[in-house]
Amino acid sequence: MADSPTFQIPKEVIEPIIQAHVTTAVVTALGGQGRLIEHAITQVLTQKVDRDGKPSHYSSDVQFLHWALQNAVCNAVKQTLEQEVAKHQDKIRDLLTAQLRQSKSPLVKQLVEGMTKGVIDATTNKWRLSVTYGD
Repeated sequence: MADSPTFQIPKEVIEPIIQAHVTTAVVTALGGQGRLIEHAITQVLTQKVDRDGKPSHYSSDVQFLHWALQNAVCNAVKQTLEQEVAKHQDKIRDLLTAQLRQSKSPLVKQLVEGMTKGVIDATTNKWRLSVTYGD
């Protein structure tokens, strides 16, 4: 017969208790939940991101906060412009048509020059790429 009794405690009971104690110890070691959350937010806001908002390590990229603000402002401006253009769509169409019908219209001249330049450039330009690989 054994001298000391043994008890079996189910894993489902013990694991949450251990996890809670570990979490409390880690949060306390890192300076409390408030400081931990503050640090996490600061890290997110100052993270360098590329033009798509994805994390980046290039020094030329901007911080997430700047990117997010710029994105929000650009979206607001774009939405406002689209609403205003939709309100005045008929008037814009009439003015554009009138400009295009004028024989000496600067708009027509720009369109023709742009289209001609595009066709000429497309036939004369060539892409050149050199790749060298070394150790």
